[in-house]
Amino acid sequence: QAGNSKPEQLTKDGKGMRYQPDWSPDGKRIAFSDKEGKIFVLTIETKKLEEIADEKRGLVRDYTWSPKGGHLAFSLADESGYDSIYIWSVEDGTLRRVTGEMFDEFNPAWDPEGNFLYYISRREYQPQISDMEWNFATNRSHGIYALALRKDVENPFPPESDEVTVEEKKEGEAEDDKKEEAEKTEEQEAYTQIDFDGLAGRAIRVPVEADNYGGLSATKGHILYGRQGAFFYGRESYAKTDLMIYGIEDRKASALAEDVANYALSSDGSKVLVRQGRNFNLYDAKPDAKDKKTVSTEGLMVDRIPSQEWLAIFDEAWRQYRDFFYVENMHGYDWEALREQYRPLVKHVAHRSDLNYVLGEMVAELNV
Repeated sequence: QAGNSKPEQLTKDGKGMRYQPDWSPDGKRIAFSDKEGKIFVLTIETKKLEEIADEKRGLVRDYTWSPKGGHLAFSLADESGYDSIYIWSVEDGTLRRVTGEMFDEFNPAWDPEGNFLYYISRREYQPQISDMEWNFATNRSHGIYALALRKDVENPFPPESDEVTVEEKKEGEAEDDKKEEAEKTEEQEAYTQIDFDGLAGRAIRVPVEADNYGGLSATKGHILYGRQGAFFYGRESYAKTDLMIYGIEDRKASALAEDVANYALSSDGSKVLVRQGRNFNLYDAKPDAKDKKTVSTEGLMVDRIPSQEWLAIFDEAWRQYRDFFYVENMHGYDWEALREQYRPLVKHVAHRSDLNYVLGEMVAELNV
């Protein structure tokens, strides 16, 4: 972590861009995806690389490990274009679909206690009506849902009662509590247990009003998510993105931070690092957190050698076309040979506009 030792190469023979490596909580595996939409899991000790899923309609970026690292959850597209939630399990290497085809479901997030898998689903159909013509636009359609991972898990949002009862603990109950706590600790050492039979039917709606949600994550007792305005062509949305926090016990949602670009949750769920404008601010991951701390970036420096940077940009631009050109045959041209033809010109580049010219000439060879 200190960066004092030499880096170790874990994969080889990569044929395209790979994305977003994600360590399992037990430190034994890394999950990542590639530009073909495939999801891989690499076991560190054996260097075994396993392809666990293949998305046919694009990239997959929402994979996430369960609390002890025994399962990986993510979304894959159905033939309808909707997404469904899948879980891959370490113990048996099985990929299971855990939600149905009727709804669009994505962005899974594990409950840290291993009782629920939260996700976002588009289910609210209350279209806006255009003021220009009789037409519809569907907006604010996202709801937040939870899958109860085992049959004995209780609904966290049952109908509320206003009756109040007070129960006094009898003798011996304190010892029973200690025993139960010890059993829970022992259970926590194993992978999260899931009853896959009937899992899709144990979906529970989190009681928050439908809106435009994303960036879902969970801590003990709270759910965090982004709430943004609708997308517009040609102008900014009417609302900035807020980082929301929802209390499971009191069922109240509040804004933890406003005008947020992105956020990252600490591994223990106690802190949130939020990007706001050009600043990175640290908040306590709890409602009404007031004392944010700005993470200073004043001491960050970088040595730039433009000639080296331009060569890296050239290679990266070439790879972008190699991986994402709309047909694999590159219009019949030898893309490798074109790289070797134009790459020597980079040493004569004296300005970024020169580099843009060289890139433009190379790409123009494709006649598109």
